[in-house]
Amino acid sequence: MNKLKYAPENPNIEYTVALKKQILTRILNQFPSGQPVSADDLSKADIPPALRHFLYQALSRRVRQELKHIHSPKSDWIDSTSKLYGDAYTGLKEVLSDLGQFPADDVELYFGRAVEFVVDYLYFPVDTLIDFLFIRDADMSRAADIERRLVYFTVYPHLITEVNDVVADASADRMGSATSEISRVVLRERLTACDRSAGSCFSAGDWMDTLKPLCKLYSFGAGLPGQFPLDLPVRFIEERGLLELADSLRRCEAVEGEMIHIETLVRLLQDAFRPPPPSVPVDKSQEVNSASEAGPDLPLWKQYTEEAAHVTATTITADPSDSRPLWKTYATPESEPSAPQNEPSAPQNEPSAPQNEPSVPQNEPSVPENPTLVEGLEARVLGEARNLRSRFISDLFSGNTDAYESVIELLSRSNGWDKAAKILKTEVFVKYRVDIYSESAIAFTNAVEDHIKQFNTN
Repeated sequence: MNKLKYAPENPNIEYTVALKKQILTRILNQFPSGQPVSADDLSKADIPPALRHFLYQALSRRVRQELKHIHSPKSDWIDSTSKLYGDAYTGLKEVLSDLGQFPADDVELYFGRAVEFVVDYLYFPVDTLIDFLFIRDADMSRAADIERRLVYFTVYPHLITEVNDVVADASADRMGSATSEISRVVLRERLTACDRSAGSCFSAGDWMDTLKPLCKLYSFGAGLPGQFPLDLPVRFIEERGLLELADSLRRCEAVEGEMIHIETLVRLLQDAFRPPPPSVPVDKSQEVNSASEAGPDLPLWKQYTEEAAHVTATTITADPSDSRPLWKTYATPESEPSAPQNEPSAPQNEPSAPQNEPSVPQNEPSVPENPTLVEGLEARVLGEARNLRSRFISDLFSGNTDAYESVIELLSRSNGWDKAAKILKTEVFVKYRVDIYSESAIAFTNAVEDHIKQFNTN
């Protein structure tokens, strides 16, 4: 293969050298040696999407250049002023553009260049994008040229959008002039800031969309379908300054560098971003009416999920001095309690009060002493789910039977599931720091919702 002159600025590029060779070999082995490769051939081959897109763009660009050399025939014997003549010539160019192919002698060169750029872009996006958009180490580049070259890439849309914004700003400054130029230094600064700030605002789904092309590219080159080292996404996240998120992913797997599957990465990210229930009561003026906001068709436990996210977002907005990455506010690491130190809540595995001194909420009716009455209230509030009484007491009330029965009585007297939702939130999920995603929490909430709504409609 002809030597490629392209050399990214990132000194860690050696990390990808072996991977590039493996990817190129796997692609070339799918095509007969000494034969041209058409766009149709590319569509049928097993090639990572980012690479296939780059090759399509390279082929399309070269075909357009070749068509410039095809001139319409000029002859006094032909009426070249006719519309039919013009349409025929245009139609010919369109047909020829669909017949593009990589010549047999150039397949390895162009495919090697595509692998070089795409692998570098997925691993080191800002450095690679700058080198690709500013050819020959140029300090300035025309906005139109940057737009044309940008179409070779589709991964990392936040960076693509930022480049387009810079181009738009340059065009606005020059009143839309086609000669608008963009500085290499300015674009690098914008892209670097964008890459770091975007990551701090990503959700678990955003991170999965960002990391998936990189992980799949590695899997393709290594010949391990769907597998890649955990260190791959962790390093990518670390390079964007999100050290705490990277550490939280590492702690989830025992061996650093262990091969994992895409599904495992999805789970790890979801766990890292799983929002806890709010740790302190929210001001009533900011409380979300779960019944009206979420809609009557959503299960009550799902409404708590949305409410928790709303409360977290409100906290972030209200405290701009919080310098933590935005993702960090959605997770509660083991080293950081979710409630202030001067406001301790009930321990998870201990009763909130001594067994001989049952806790009774202030200004609320005490627990009924008649066991038959308690069973009747359970049937009314929980229905068949009352058979899970022991599990609910253990998982949701830290083993405190009195607290459980007190909540059952409060729920039985609620005049609608809106009020029941508030009772569950304050007296169960917040008070006992319950994971609202746990099976017990979902089962308890669904049972309350079903039977209280049913009782109030009868």
